[in-house]
Amino acid sequence: MLKRALFPLLSLALVAQTTAPTAKKESPAPKKAVAAPAEDPILAQIGKKAVRQSDFDAFLELAVPAQQRSLVNASPEMKNQYLQRFLDFNILAAKAKQEKLDADPKFKKKLALREQETLVQELMLRDGEALQKQAKPTDEILKAYFEGHKDKFKTPDKYSVRHILIGSKENPGAEGKGLSDEEAKAKALKVLAELKGGKKIEDLAKEYSDDPGSKDKGGLYENISYGQFVPAFEETVKKQTPGEISEPVKTQFGYHLIQVEKKMPGEAPEFEKVKEKVKQAWLPQRQEEIFRAYIDQAKKGLEVTIKTPAAKPAKTKGTGK
Repeated sequence: MLKRALFPLLSLALVAQTTAPTAKKESPAPKKAVAAPAEDPILAQIGKKAVRQSDFDAFLELAVPAQQRSLVNASPEMKNQYLQRFLDFNILAAKAKQEKLDADPKFKKKLALREQETLVQELMLRDGEALQKQAKPTDEILKAYFEGHKDKFKTPDKYSVRHILIGSKENPGAEGKGLSDEEAKAKALKVLAELKGGKKIEDLAKEYSDDPGSKDKGGLYENISYGQFVPAFEETVKKQTPGEISEPVKTQFGYHLIQVEKKMPGEAPEFEKVKEKVKQAWLPQRQEEIFRAYIDQAKKGLEVTIKTPAAKPAKTKGTGK
């Protein structure tokens, strides 16, 4: 149901019950049989109120989801359990009324709200299917949405990088050798000098790096999506060109010497491959448009004044036609 979250359905709510009025007697038409009245047996008498089968049927319609209702009706045991619950509710409601809890102004406000909820539920049951039909997109609509929002569906930007981590005792996230922060930075600068002198980063990573996740692989991390490593590390990666070696970069793990091997920009896939994802991204926006139009239509013929702290009072007056 469109905008279901805005209008929660009543849960295990009892419908209002009244004693059935006495039907007026009419003279039978000549030569025509009179149809017998439909049976609506009394299930319980609670004070002056007769609780009838039709009341219980209405209760089941509210309390049991449609797909489970046939199962309940086919099981005498389950149906009796719901009947017992229904009669218990009626007894408790009668007790509350006897003690005049229904005279409390707060109760009357709650009752009015429940009435509004039920009215909205009936309105949605009547109009929901027609509203849902408006939310069925064509391929042309989805393709247009896809073209305008390609960044939502493209594969993420990735990179491959090698690094050497020099940890310190001040950085508990690293497997340092008990170095102070100054000693760790000095060691990182020494390793950097060796790199600038022509030594390969993969060889020096195996010799010096305190990162157990990449040390044995020559400091290599492959096909990494942005967001997986700490910000200072990735900010350096974004600025670097492949092959460039960074100055020591400090993070919570220690000092890093970073060399980007390659950067792989994300790509937008073919429309047909992400068609269902496009539909799921488009649908909430379309539902909101439909719902707002439905609300605007509902205002016609009504006089609506909205006052909120964040906006000036807005008054909408319908034509009354």
